[in-house]
Amino acid sequence: MSSETCAARRPGFDQRPPIGRNSLPCTQPAYHQGDHSNDFGDRWPVTAREKALAELEADYQEFLATLLKREEWKHIARKLEGCYKAMWAGDDSILLRQRIERLEALQAALCGTPERLAA
Repeated sequence: MSSETCAARRPGFDQRPPIGRNSLPCTQPAYHQGDHSNDFGDRWPVTAREKALAELEADYQEFLATLLKREEWKHIARKLEGCYKAMWAGDDSILLRQRIERLEALQAALCGTPERLAA
């Protein structure tokens, strides 16, 4: 369990010294949804800037996931290509066939059929 908190401060109180209950930071978990709240139960809405930053963070995470998936696909494809070349060169070993099956199952999992990994 993460102990990170949002720590956002109420607009207008974020640049002042932390005196009084209005200057207490948000104690909800980091990246929470909805309004901010402090330990006293005071609530304040999420600002437009915070919403924009959250959307930007979500887009960035989606981009990174897509990039990682693409790079993983390229890596598996290179390995498979080497295995296929060895197979056509005359290597008919059981280990090579098993490796090809595992790599093809990984590609199928990346395409959205993870049940192939269990086979």
